[in-house]
Amino acid sequence: TGATTTTTGNATQIITADVSGLTIAQVISSTPSLKTLDLALQAGGMITALNSAGPITLFAPTNQAFASLPPATLNALLNTPTSLLNVLQYHVVADRVTAADLARLGVALSIQGSPITVTVTANGLLINNAAVVQADIVASNGIIHLINDVLTPSAQ
Repeated sequence: TGATTTTTGNATQIITADVSGLTIAQVISSTPSLKTLDLALQAGGMITALNSAGPITLFAPTNQAFASLPPATLNALLNTPTSLLNVLQYHVVADRVTAADLARLGVALSIQGSPITVTVTANGLLINNAAVVQADIVASNGIIHLINDVLTPSAQ
């Protein structure tokens, strides 16, 4: 099989191997630049869901995305299971959605229940205010899009 990853704009490829035989959870846990996300998913009890049959689309914040959060915000998230789960579920769509689908749709509904806005820019896709740094990483149970910011749902 050919490469399963694409880049958006001039972004660096983070995942360069063919991961199509792995679940989304396995891809996250085996990628060093997604270690913070992996820890958050474990703390939030989301690993089982990301190992399920799918199809699932995950907007995966990189370590740098988590590092850009104010330390107090990150600590509050990691120590408040309901808030953490709310934020993590906001990164998941219960369908297989490619970057081309996202660009065409303009909006996706997260499993958390809030809509996610997709904007096409000259530099690629924005998911709310997060840039997609690597799109269309195909896993066995869905698709991963790496993003450079942590998505937070608006207050209900």
